[in-house]
Amino acid sequence: MTTTILYMNQGGGGDWGAVAYASYDILAIAESSTTKKGFSETYSSATHPVMTIFIRDGRRGRVITEAKDVDYLYESTRPLVMFQLVASKLHVVFVHLKSANVKKANAELEEACSAAAKHLAGTSFKGVLWIGDFNRATQDPATTFGRWFPNTEVLFASGGQAKWNLDRVYYSYLHERDRLDIETKKATKSSDHGHVGIKIVIP
Repeated sequence: MTTTILYMNQGGGGDWGAVAYASYDILAIAESSTTKKGFSETYSSATHPVMTIFIRDGRRGRVITEAKDVDYLYESTRPLVMFQLVASKLHVVFVHLKSANVKKANAELEEACSAAAKHLAGTSFKGVLWIGDFNRATQDPATTFGRWFPNTEVLFASGGQAKWNLDRVYYSYLHERDRLDIETKKATKSSDHGHVGIKIVIP
């Protein structure tokens, strides 16, 4: 059974228009805690701005587990939330970088990688999806993930203004045999701040 995620950054009063939320199992919404029709809030971060995970009502069994904040300083990312998908055993790191400075944004992403690696140590690590607003962090995964997650690839990068691809999905895995064929595509776009919503389908 596939699991379908919609990531959106709803900060800044973005005008998204009509969104077909009902076609998703999980909503990962940055900067909003407004519950969508047909969904229930499963996890809300302890940070400002808030990051919220919603699960579609009627989905059988547990969809996610072990949701937690893993950036306790709230200084490098705002915030960093991790959870595991029950069906595929993949971990998801939901991230919102805050720096508009390239060097600082890269340092923030490295902090996020370090925090995630600590929480994954000793677990049955099957892979990690990194989703969210990466701000000015360098897009090349070898630059920012390599020390902790050497097998990391960019699945999606778009959104934002000018040359910056703010909204991204990365995928880290241990071995090629572990790699899943994960689909990503732009689902919607805000008319006033340029962020895009991302549809992610995990087999």
